[in-house]
Amino acid sequence: FGYDLPVINAFRFEGELLHNRSKLSKSKGKVVLNALMANAYLDISLFPDLLFTPYIGAGIGYGRLEDTNVIPMQGIVGIDADISVLPVVASAEYHFMQTNTDGKRAHERDKYYAHMLMLKLRYEF
Repeated sequence: FGYDLPVINAFRFEGELLHNRSKLSKSKGKVVLNALMANAYLDISLFPDLLFTPYIGAGIGYGRLEDTNVIPMQGIVGIDADISVLPVVASAEYHFMQTNTDGKRAHERDKYYAHMLMLKLRYEF
């Protein structure tokens, strides 16, 4: 769920519920991150008449990584495309996420991070 600021049209805010299951390459195991994120976006509308609008964003939240409380943080870049016949915006997005600490597993020495590509549809009312 999100909200566009009516006064400053370039800023958007969003709440995101995330479930991310990743494979570990070295140990051939899996790790699961469940998180509640707060994201903020800045639309970069250099040419307002174009159909596409690039944007950047950032997010922070609370998460559970294998029985450990973590603080996930993410950087976001994307592009919106207005669908003119409907109040719908299609988006392609890239997220880089990292947590403040690793999980409790013995083989995990580094912080948890993930690269995510997303295709989204946003209904605006």
